[in-house]
Amino acid sequence: MARLISILLFALVALLWLSAAPSHAAPLQCSAGTYGNGTTCTTCPAGSYCPTASTTPTACPAGSYCPTASTTPTACPAGDYCPSGAGAGT
Repeated sequence: MARLISILLFALVALLWLSAAPSHAAPLQCSAGTYGNGTTCTTCPAGSYCPTASTTPTACPAGSYCPTASTTPTACPAGDYCPSGAGAGT
């Protein structure tokens, strides 16, 4: 009887240990227009763009602008000034 109790206790401890083990799920992949750290996604800020799976925003290059949630830079309209990191043409 004592041996059976020992086996049952061992099984219970093993089950509890396995249920508390960290998950090995794949990291969260953010959609275009957002960036993230693998667990959460954040909207890409104005002045930057975020292609699919971005971990950090990329500064919008000179000659283009990037409004909030941009997935790619947009060419600056003729006659507007768009320095690097522009959220809109001026």
